[in-house]
Amino acid sequence: MAETLAAQSAGETDSRVLDLAHPHLSQRIDNDNPAAFDYVRLSVAQVNNPKRVGLIFDVVFVADGGSRVQLGGFSLYPPDNPGSFIVSTRHLINSPGLVVVSLHTATPVDPGTPLSVTMGPITLAQSL
Repeated sequence: MAETLAAQSAGETDSRVLDLAHPHLSQRIDNDNPAAFDYVRLSVAQVNNPKRVGLIFDVVFVADGGSRVQLGGFSLYPPDNPGSFIVSTRHLINSPGLVVVSLHTATPVDPGTPLSVTMGPITLAQSL
């Protein structure tokens, strides 16, 4: 399986945390030929979700020129279980830009609800 790590901006780490106050993260894609990749691979490294709130993740690509493309999404099952996920690029990542991951809850929750998700790096994969 051919896989290339997406480039990260200076100062970013391999793990980043999403929570109710910070529901979005982005990672720069600067590959020479991003159109050659079929999938975005995302890793959820750790989940703190004691109330087992349903979690939904949206994955969007924003090209440097500003165009925004919804690639897809995924959910955790059970909602406190980490894992690896793939979303098809649908061959719509064809220039440098950002992959943006957004965290949503399936039902409304109180802002004080303990909830955090540690994301690993975002990668592009040519095939499964």
